[in-house]
Amino acid sequence: MSIEQILNNEMKLSNYQIQSLNMLAYRQEEIIRFLNELGEKYPYIQYDYTNYDNNISMDNFKSTEKNIRESLIEQLIYYDLDDKDTQVAKFIILNLDNKGFFDFDSTSFCKQHDISYDELQKITKLIQKLTPMGCASKDTFDFISFQLQQKDLWDKRLFNLFKENLEAIAHQDFSFLDSQNIIQDEFIKYLSCIKDQEIFPYIESDVSLNIIPEAYITITSEEIKIKMNDNYINALSLDKNIEKQNEIYKQNENKFNFLKNMLSKRSETLFKIIHMIITTQHNGLLTNDPRKYQPLSQNMVAEALKLHPSTISRAVQSCYIRVNDILYKLTDLFVQPYSDSISTHHIKHAIKDLIKSEPFSNPFSDETLVAYLREQEISISRRTVAKYRNELKIKNCNARRQIYKERTSKNKEGG
Repeated sequence: MSIEQILNNEMKLSNYQIQSLNMLAYRQEEIIRFLNELGEKYPYIQYDYTNYDNNISMDNFKSTEKNIRESLIEQLIYYDLDDKDTQVAKFIILNLDNKGFFDFDSTSFCKQHDISYDELQKITKLIQKLTPMGCASKDTFDFISFQLQQKDLWDKRLFNLFKENLEAIAHQDFSFLDSQNIIQDEFIKYLSCIKDQEIFPYIESDVSLNIIPEAYITITSEEIKIKMNDNYINALSLDKNIEKQNEIYKQNENKFNFLKNMLSKRSETLFKIIHMIITTQHNGLLTNDPRKYQPLSQNMVAEALKLHPSTISRAVQSCYIRVNDILYKLTDLFVQPYSDSISTHHIKHAIKDLIKSEPFSNPFSDETLVAYLREQEISISRRTVAKYRNELKIKNCNARRQIYKERTSKNKEGG
């Protein structure tokens, strides 16, 4: 439902709350865009906010997000790469395009980095197996072929026929199969497998988008100050120079009052939600450290504020806030609870930190990790540690021991 449809809906009391919920789902940028065009459809309703300068470059937000390239580089530590190969892998990762591809001339690349083609292939295939999978593929064809191989669906002959006959396939012309001794149904079945694959490892916008935060927040160790960014509501007015008995004016007045009430209700609900989230995540936001975030789910917020969970979901799905000059997406401040006082996010960070500091000669087993976590007052089972370790893409202790052993051996040979 568009904002205009909300505005044109019959303003019955039974509809009021429904329309309020619909308004919550809109980003502030969409609302501002609608208000700027309001005068063309409702001539007596005016919106004058020419000094609106609260747009923030999306680039500011990107710097606070978990960077995909940083995550990929972090994962390299768990693989058998010497210093030289690690540097090459980092170079490739840092130069991925905004879809996760790395298109390069292999001959010149190998010469530039003083590595063999086989070494380059080994590094590239390793990066492709990191999370998100498929990064460092050359293009979509390379990425799709990688996915098919991972799923044991790879057929080089059929894939090459697909790649070489795209235009004919688009026109449902399969005559090229006649000379290949391939049954059309067999080929079409393989095409359906290809269509099921992703076409990019990830999508990262390279366009400088602008977003508008819903609130400006200042956090210190002593207090929290929240200023809702809702001045656009007061920028709405009715043309006072029109005869108020005018029937069209009355219709516009009803629309005006309804719209202003909806926007005010939206701001009021957002304030309650933002206030609770900020209060809960105070320590993590103060230090900009996600490991200090407290367990918090949308259902927990809904229960505390006596709102329906769908209301919370609508309100936070596209909402950004600015905290101490750093931009956050509100949904990123929700952390899955492990217990009343500990989040899964916190436990995973603790596991990762322990493994980073483990001795190469004796990597920590899952049982050892359980013991160390208990020293941090984290009560957890070995099975759950194994589950979180696997989610972090970290190999078990025996596999890590072998990696460390081979790495040490290579370093000695190099020395």
